[in-house]
Amino acid sequence: MMKTSLWMRIDLAVRRLTPLLITLGLVVLSQVPMQLPAATPIAPALALIAVYFWALHQPDLIPAPAVFAIGLFQDILSGLPIGLNAFTLLVIYGLVVSQRRYFFGKSFIVLWWGFATVAVVVGALEWAAMSVLSAQFMPVLPVAVEQLTAAALYPVVAYIFVLTHRSILREA
Repeated sequence: MMKTSLWMRIDLAVRRLTPLLITLGLVVLSQVPMQLPAATPIAPALALIAVYFWALHQPDLIPAPAVFAIGLFQDILSGLPIGLNAFTLLVIYGLVVSQRRYFFGKSFIVLWWGFATVAVVVGALEWAAMSVLSAQFMPVLPVAVEQLTAAALYPVVAYIFVLTHRSILREA
C-alpha cells in the first residue's frame, strides 16, 4: 500500500472542492446585473446552472448541505429573504438527483430542455414566494427574463463545466 503524501491529499481535496468553489464564484458573478435593452437590470441564475449540472453529473461533489450553503450565500449577497434561494436550490437539487437515471446517456438537447424546465419551475417558485412575502403580485417579466437568460447561458456554462470535469476532476 502506497502512502499518500501531504501534497497529494491537498491536490485531491482541491479537486473535490472545485465544483463548490466554482459555484460560489458564480454566485458572486451573478450579483453583477446585466442591462438588457428596454428592461430592468437582471442577474442570471448562474448558481442554478451549476447546481443542476453537478447534481446530474457528480452530486457527491456538491452534496445537499453545500447546496443549502450556496443558497444562503446567494440570499445574503442578493438581499432576498434568507432561505429563498436555499429552498429553491434544494428543491431542484433533490428533483434532479432523483431523476439522474432518466437523464443518464441522453443527448445535450434533452439536458438543456431539462434545465429550461427547471428554470421555469424556479422562476415560478421565486415569483410566488416574493409575491406572498410582499403581499402583492410582483412583476413577472424580470423573473421570466432572468430564467430565459439562464436557459440561454446554459450551453456555454455547461461546456465550461464539462471541460473542468474532464481536466481537473478526472482524478478526484
